Amino acid sequence: MIPQPQPVTNGWQFTRNAANNAPLEAVVFDGMSLTYETTEYQRWDAFKRRTKKVLDEVLQTACQSVDFQAVSMEYIDRFMYAGNATEARVDDLLKDVGPMLHANAVSGKHLWHLHRGWFEDFNNGKVLINQNFDAQEGIVAGQKAPTRSLQVLTKAELRADSLDLSIEKYEENLETLHNLTKSYFKAAIVQTHHESLGLQ
Repeated sequence: MIPQPQPVTNGWQFTRNAANNAPLEAVVFDGMSLTYETTEYQRWDAFKRRTKKVLDEVLQTACQSVDFQAVSMEYIDRFMYAGNATEARVDDLLKDVGPMLHANAVSGKHLWHLHRGWFEDFNNGKVLINQNFDAQEGIVAGQKAPTRSLQVLTKAELRADSLDLSIEKYEENLETLHNLTKSYFKAAIVQTHHESLGLQ
């Protein structure tokens, strides 16, 4: 069955849900931006094939009315701590962020949040890098004690000042964004976890 677009303010949205109605995939166009989101875990080559299948025609249509000034990619990763929530040490998973946090956050005693971002030169243009780290707690079904988790959002954004964001460069730009986000995510994670996370 072909999904039908749902009208949203100044645009439209396609969604694909699982049998339990949980969202799996969405394409949203709001007149100013085009967003593709997925909650399904896929290896990079499979993701590229899927985005090409979903977005090729949509991008061709959108580019007739929108002059894209930025292309960005975000990955959201979440890690669950299996032990006592207040013993979830930052340096068990992350490197180089401890010096920016209070000792109680580093030890796991307190929840914490950290955001960092910067611009860097890229192919005679600029790219924006953002990382958000969020220590959170919640009660998992069937448990009484809170579970600690750490959400890591890694984003890379190409700006159009001097970079070519045309439809012809879409796949090349997607590859660039993937490589940038992967490298900065990898740089934030303690090396002993690289192999288990597929960070070669």
